[in-house]
Amino acid sequence: MQHIDRKAAKTLQKEAETFCDNLTISYGVRASASVSYTGNTGRAATLRIDVTAKGQLTDSEKAFLEHAPHYGISPLALGERFTSNGQSHKITGWRTRAKDYQVSTETLSGKAYKFTARQIAERFPNA
Repeated sequence: MQHIDRKAAKTLQKEAETFCDNLTISYGVRASASVSYTGNTGRAATLRIDVTAKGQLTDSEKAFLEHAPHYGISPLALGERFTSNGQSHKITGWRTRAKDYQVSTETLSGKAYKFTARQIAERFPNA
């Protein structure tokens, strides 16, 4: 690979997801991968793999349980699915550094999306 562009990053993402699936099968852990790149240089990408023991919460999940009620979101929404623009999304956590799009989600295909707390509170209000 001579240049890392969007297509190359997607290829790396798929390979990393396969690796994570193998970790899950072999060791009984939860593993997820994300690849980001800077489109300007084409020389570098960042690969992040998160591994969590089954039954344990990730930092993002813990943050969701902590912050969601302050934004009017039910903490029970973590892991729940909803539909947006015809796509099914699962709420996966809270982005603590984000100012606007605090809630992270994942589609059935594994693609990550972000939503505002307000958008999620409309779907999963805290009773």
